[in-house]
Amino acid sequence: MISIEQNHHRFLKNEYCFIIYLILSSFLLIHTQSEGYDPNKSRVSEDTMENFRNSPTEADLNTIPGLGKAGIKKLGECEVEDDKITNSYQLFGKFLMLKGPGNTEDQIEIASLEHMEKFWYWLKNRGINAHRSAIVRAIAEKSATFFQGIYDVNAYADDSDDEDE
Repeated sequence: MISIEQNHHRFLKNEYCFIIYLILSSFLLIHTQSEGYDPNKSRVSEDTMENFRNSPTEADLNTIPGLGKAGIKKLGECEVEDDKITNSYQLFGKFLMLKGPGNTEDQIEIASLEHMEKFWYWLKNRGINAHRSAIVRAIAEKSATFFQGIYDVNAYADDSDDEDE
C-alpha cells in the first residue's frame, strides 16, 4: 500500500519531470522545426474533423479523431491516479490546463502556438506515437467552438504535406 506522502512525492516528481521536459522540448523546438505540432500533418479527413466539431461531445475517447486503441490504453496508464485520462472530458481538461500559466509571473496564459506545442509534447510524453497532430487539431478545433480565440488555424502556414509520425 502506498502512503499519501509517497503518492504525493511521486506526483511531484512526475510533475517536475514533465515541467523540465516541456522546457527542454521548447528549447529543442526552436532549434528543430521538423518535430512538433503541425495541423497539415493530420491525416484525418476534413469530413471527419467537421463531423467531430459539430457533434455533441461524448465521453468515449474513441470519438476523438486520430486517437486509437493503443493511444487510449496509454492515456489510461499512469502511476498517479489523477493523471489517468479515461474519457474525452479529462483530455479536454488537460488541454485547457496546458493553456497557462505563461512564462512570467504576470502572464496568466500562453499564445495558441505555444499551447498546441505543449499539448503535442504532452501527448508524446504520454506515449502517443501516432497521429498526435490529428489529436491536437481535433481537441483544439472542438475547444475553439467552446472558447473562441483559443486556437487560430491561420497561424500555421499551409506549406507542408508531410504525414504525422
